[in-house]
Amino acid sequence: FAGITSISQTFLPAMLQSEGLDIGTTSTILSIAVLFEMPLIFFSNKFMDKISTKTLILICWSMIIVQFIAYGFHLPMILQIFTLLVKHPSGMLFIMINVKAVSSVVDQQNQVTALAFVQTARNLMSVLLQNGAGALLDNIGYASLFQILLIPCILAMIFTYLVKLPVSTKKTFG
Repeated sequence: FAGITSISQTFLPAMLQSEGLDIGTTSTILSIAVLFEMPLIFFSNKFMDKISTKTLILICWSMIIVQFIAYGFHLPMILQIFTLLVKHPSGMLFIMINVKAVSSVVDQQNQVTALAFVQTARNLMSVLLQNGAGALLDNIGYASLFQILLIPCILAMIFTYLVKLPVSTKKTFG
């Protein structure tokens, strides 16, 4: 998830500019999109422990898939901007899911180490995927890149749906 969304985060501003948005508008939209994370953070105690980890992950994948459909199939700019506004919340939701998942499967004394390991793996995967995506982008363009990114997203969503995930009864966010 993190690797794929980091590709989007890296190349999205340039894609929006190639679609005709000026840099000021693009920057403003990206800044507003970051603010859309705030409700998730402030109200996480209201839903994170009440919704299953599997459901939360499926929500994240759904948000990213809708976004990549908008970019990969040149939907109208207003829809691309709308999906961008939910991009940052999906990333924040995934971070909170990591915390919830780690707290449910790792002893409390090892949770910080486990979260550090997860973050290191995410960062490494992000770097590797961004380099590959950059090389691919040079040859196929933005729309085709996002169409290709849809494939692992859809497969991951199907995998998430089929796999039995541990259910936590602990209150992590309460």
